[in-house]
Amino acid sequence: MRLLRFMPAAFLLVASAFGRSYTTVFPAVESPVSEEGAWLTGAKDGLDWGDISTTQGKTHPHPGPARYADATALLAGTWGPDQSAEGKVWIGDPYNYPEVELRLRSTLSAHVCNGYEITFSLAPNAYLLIVRWNGPLGDYTILSNPSGSQYQAKAGDIVRASIVGHVITAYKNGVMKGQATDSVYASGKPGMGFNEQENGDYGYVSFTAADEMVSNLRPPLQRLSLPGTGAMGTAAFPWRDILGRSSKGLTMTFWRGP
Repeated sequence: MRLLRFMPAAFLLVASAFGRSYTTVFPAVESPVSEEGAWLTGAKDGLDWGDISTTQGKTHPHPGPARYADATALLAGTWGPDQSAEGKVWIGDPYNYPEVELRLRSTLSAHVCNGYEITFSLAPNAYLLIVRWNGPLGDYTILSNPSGSQYQAKAGDIVRASIVGHVITAYKNGVMKGQATDSVYASGKPGMGFNEQENGDYGYVSFTAADEMVSNLRPPLQRLSLPGTGAMGTAAFPWRDILGRSSKGLTMTFWRGP
């Protein structure tokens, strides 16, 4: 009879996992939001856009004076390319065109803001907006812009966006509301934002961002010292990553002996 014997002592399995997440309920009073350096913001770091402040448990938008100068904040550091971001909405006294925005694969530096914006309108004549920001202030490309009451974000709603490969998906309360495809940006940071110009007071009471977790198992090619003859092989086992996908496999080396 032949046996499949897994060999933790025979092979050194070097596993490396790259995954990052960030969750906040905005506990501090800050203008602009920093949370000990966790955030880059539109006016402080990008110069041409607006900032976001926080009171305990809430964000507040402060768009810049120019057109298209959305209040913007991106999480600092390096993030994996497949990302998600979500926020829980609060509403104070909105007017004009209030929007809650999520940012994916975005970058921010002096006079440059790149990446993807996923927006839900708070107004009754609501819409969903998926946009690519191309760098300079006011330079953007609309990727998707459906309208209808189903896209209106209300107090307590959880809006979420993800990008996997080239596909950007928008959700409200766990229900998919729209998608767009774009291949311009392959990396960047997640974040949040709010519409240009004055639109009242509203924002998020919580925010979470995460990137993909990648696992690599690389066993050295060393033969197991066992009596008799045998062969090395691998077996793949499905697993679920940080974004809930099960398309990956966990690879384990085994020895098939007599």
